[in-house]
Parts: sequence; C-alpha cells; structure tokens
Amino acid sequence: MVSEDIVKLKCTLVGHEEAISLVSWSPNDQMILTCGHEEVVKLWDVESGTCKLTFDKPTKNFTACAWFPDGKRFISGGGDKYIYIWDVTGRQLDSWKGHSEHHIHDMSVTPDGSRIITISDKHIRIYNLETKLEQIISEEKSVTSLSVSGDGKLALVNLLNQEIHLWDIEDNRLLFKYVGHRQKRYVIRSCFGGANQAFIVSGSEDSQVSLNLMPLQTEDGFKN
Repeated sequence: MVSEDIVKLKCTLVGHEEAISLVSWSPNDQMILTCGHEEVVKLWDVESGTCKLTFDKPTKNFTACAWFPDGKRFISGGGDKYIYIWDVTGRQLDSWKGHSEHHIHDMSVTPDGSRIITISDKHIRIYNLETKLEQIISEEKSVTSLSVSGDGKLALVNLLNQEIHLWDIEDNRLLFKYVGHRQKRYVIRSCFGGANQAFIVSGSEDSQVSLNLMPLQTEDGFKN
C-alpha cells in the first residue's frame, strides 16, 4: 500500500470541453500539453496548475501534439490534415499540410528536432524541416499509434490488424513484425524501453503486457 503522505493530489486541470486524447510533459518537466479530442490544445504550468495558453483554430479539431526537444516549441495536428508549429508564447510559427488526405492520429518530433513524423490512415509521413520534403511509408492496414526511438532512426507503429511494425525510417525499411497482443476496440500503444532501449513493450486488450527484445544491430543490419 502506498502511503497518503507520499502520494497526494497536487491539482486538477480543468478547462477542456471534450475527452482528452493526449497529455505530454515538456522536456524540462515545467509544462504540460493537453489535447482535447477534436478540440483545442492547452498549455499548463506544472507548479501552479494554471492554464497558460489555449491553442485553437476555427475548426477545433486537434487530436495530437508533441514537443520539440528544446521545450520552446511544439506541434499539433488533427482533422484538417495540417501540422501546426507553435512556440510557448502562443505564436504560430509555421503550418504544413503536405500531401496528406487523412486525419492525423498521432505525431512525434525526432530527438534532434530535424523531422516531424505523423500517422494518418495507412501512412507514416516524415517531414524534413530543413528541406521541406516529405517521405511516405505505406502500410496495408490502418496505423493507430506511433513511437520513435531515442536516436530517431526507428519507429514503432501499431496496426488495426493486431500487428506491431518496426520501421527503419531512415531507409524506409520494415525490419520486423510483432504479433500476440490484442487490439480491437481501443488504441493500443507500444514503446521502446529498458537500458539502451533494448526492449519493445506493448499493451494488450487481454490485460497482458508484451515484452520483446529489440533485434541486434550489426554491420550487416538488424538480426533476431
């Protein structure tokens, strides 16, 4: 049993009108982004629990957001297919639609801040912020969640067909497929973890947690 003296409710963040689809801590742990499902993005101060800013567009259809590693900027996206880049003062720095024709479900910024990765329908889209070029990785089934490795070279995506795919996003190469977890009603997420991110962990609708070893990387590529 956890002592009440150790864990206490600090504050409750109130302000969204819709279900909250995503919560993200800033890299310095001083701010939190919350994304109302098809609604707005709010920026909160961790210490006081107050809402510092609300980021909105006329359509109110954001569903995902992610921080840049500098903690001074973040991205958001949703039903209008655009990626918006904001700073923490409330300024919109840029927007980009690319060639997407589908709702953005999840998104991430690579650890070096050079690329934005999004998922929509059956596609993984990688935007190079310097060249403004877009590369597309296509799946046969709809992609539901995204996780990027700490070195920014690999991506894990969960699919509606109950598979997890490990992609080399530098070479657009599918490395491995993982099966065994269940995903039918809910969005199930996977992530890299452990020392040197040596493991792949996934939830499952059967109340189990799947733990897999990352494939070994050699000079000839990845091996089981």
